[in-house]
Amino acid sequence: MAATDWVFDPLPPSGAIVGGTAASYVFTPDLDVFVREVLQNAHDQRSPSPGQARVDLDIVEFTGRHRATLLDAIAFDRLREHLSGVAAERHKLGRQIRAAVDRIDGEPLRILRITDRQTVGLVGAEDEKGTNFNSLCRDVLVNTDSTAGRGGSYGLGKAVLWRFSALSTVLFVSNVGAADPVTHGTTRLRAFGRADLANHRTPAGAWAGPGWFGTPQARARGRRAESFWDDDAAAMAAAVGGHLLGSTDTGTTVAVLAFDEPGAGGLRPLGDIADDLAAAAERWFWPAMTRRPPSLEVTVGIERNGHEVQRRAVDPSTGSSRVLISTAYTSKLAEYAVSPGAVAARRLAVTVPARRDIDQGQVQATVELRVRRCDGDEADLDAAGRVALVRGAGMVVEHRRPRRSPTDGGPFHAVLLAGLSHGSTTADEAVEAFLRAAEPPAHNRWVHDTDMVRSNYRPGAKKQLDALWRAIDNALVDIADPEVPTREPGPPELAKLFAVGSSGDPLGADHRFDIRPASHRLVDGVWTIELGAIRLQRRKPWRIDLSVWLDADSGRGEPLALTDVVATVPITTSRLAPHHLHIDVGAEHGETRLTLTVPVNGRSRHRHTARLRVDARPSILDIPIDGP
Repeated sequence: MAATDWVFDPLPPSGAIVGGTAASYVFTPDLDVFVREVLQNAHDQRSPSPGQARVDLDIVEFTGRHRATLLDAIAFDRLREHLSGVAAERHKLGRQIRAAVDRIDGEPLRILRITDRQTVGLVGAEDEKGTNFNSLCRDVLVNTDSTAGRGGSYGLGKAVLWRFSALSTVLFVSNVGAADPVTHGTTRLRAFGRADLANHRTPAGAWAGPGWFGTPQARARGRRAESFWDDDAAAMAAAVGGHLLGSTDTGTTVAVLAFDEPGAGGLRPLGDIADDLAAAAERWFWPAMTRRPPSLEVTVGIERNGHEVQRRAVDPSTGSSRVLISTAYTSKLAEYAVSPGAVAARRLAVTVPARRDIDQGQVQATVELRVRRCDGDEADLDAAGRVALVRGAGMVVEHRRPRRSPTDGGPFHAVLLAGLSHGSTTADEAVEAFLRAAEPPAHNRWVHDTDMVRSNYRPGAKKQLDALWRAIDNALVDIADPEVPTREPGPPELAKLFAVGSSGDPLGADHRFDIRPASHRLVDGVWTIELGAIRLQRRKPWRIDLSVWLDADSGRGEPLALTDVVATVPITTSRLAPHHLHIDVGAEHGETRLTLTVPVNGRSRHRHTARLRVDARPSILDIPIDGP
């Protein structure tokens, strides 16, 4: 077996002091960010067949001889010399390493292990640039994959691996497939390691910082560590775990040594960490896990000394993201999302700016906004009141809070399907490429001033993104709280009692109608309200959504039951809830008068001074109660 060791680059002639890896501080150090980055990387590297990556996220604890076996497999005594050198330095990483080295022999050793299967693996020769191996294990700020639908663009995401290691050290084991030339026609096991340290000194000399664990090789410019294979790699694979040893699946196990959550203030219970890993996977990757066919499968496990304590599959369809899933994929769409559980959709126009890197002018495309009104306790679920932004990468980019929301204050869930999550046309591909370029290194929003947008697109990105945000805000209000104007204010004496709202004509001229107050009276705790409803065009049957509320200082207020509705023409009523009716009117009838019976006695001690609001969709009428 070939000997393995840690090899560090000597300090450069400049003597410049480097206190760590700047890239690791680009990201907010929490588990949400960690899970986003590692799952997106695995998803991007899935094999063409079957096209579904399988990822195990395991929090693993080692004590006693199991810890000794792991540390011996990675030549930790040799690494400790360099860690101690960093710990002696007066900079932030030095303080972090000092604390970790002090704990390494007295506390359980934890690793966070990410194992992906049915993925490409760490392919590529030692000196072959642009390959998975060098991009992940050696290079910094390199990402040569610009494929549409991929998540990463900057080569920065891997920095979170070292950020979550108290020793800033990460180990790699990979099954590399027979198709890669470096494997010589067979599936082979490959191993490597990297420590991202700062400038430091040991008794042997002064070192630049980064170190690599592998087979030492002499090169013209000095020594370096190279990958170790097959039986040599099996010892580290067995110590780390991850179930790649003996498997025919291609893929990679990444072990974050001395796993530590920055800012957590110490070691948390393993179960709490596992719960947070599962929640983050569901929150951000439900599109990839639930689309047809799914492109990602995730499990979360806990191990102690090689024994599995628990394992569970992440199932977004039963978790807090289930409402977003039904919103995105349901085929049962209403015209408006007014009643609880209703889902409505609007296609929104989007303009992709002209490219400067290729010959492509502006592209006119569409995206789709879907909105679902909350039902029951859904208002307490994640992402209520926000819009989940989704493109083809299979990850929710952001849960964006809109600048406008339904005027009734009712809760909702919403999903924007853009790019390759919307369709597969040339226009969809152009949107996908633009939005990918508009994501900063953390891939957590769409902005106009990224390096990729400035390099690849002509001016106009800000204007087009601002137009998209406005379109989302306006469509959200249209879908969840439509209003159609009345043509006349009504009789002057009634106009003083009714505040009739309007917001344009979102349905088009063929659908306009007027709803006018006629009379209202309160007798023995029962309101009788008359409304005149006039259809301006009679080409199709028409419907009125009707509900009545007692206003409140905040929120939508208290719903009141409609006990009776009488019309002057034949109607069909269907009750969605005690306080919510659908009234269907035939196309032959252009006008009707509705008489509503609404008991309020005993409902509220303020029933004679509060405002009674009658919602006659798409117009909203506010009736101040002047009871006797």
